[in-house]
Amino acid sequence: MAAGIKEGDEGKHLTIGFNPNNGYFDDFDTNMGRISREKVKANWYDPRKGTATPAGEYLNIGIQSFVPPSSGRNNDWVLVLDDSSYNYATPGLLI
Repeated sequence: MAAGIKEGDEGKHLTIGFNPNNGYFDDFDTNMGRISREKVKANWYDPRKGTATPAGEYLNIGIQSFVPPSSGRNNDWVLVLDDSSYNYATPGLLI
């Protein structure tokens, strides 16, 4: 379970997608609407550095395409989508 997530909240308020090596595909086409609220905050987490890059805030409807900040070999990225109203900490920050 992710830090700061209450048991039973997985999939309601937070979604995580992993793109290893960013060589197989260039973007994430994501079916929005799985998170419980109307707005979703997106961040790209860099597991190599332990830092995040903000990717914006989106309406929680339809299909949204997310493009990682860099691509190519050894450019792993984790897409973190969370319920904007919950004000979760930015991925990689200590609380």
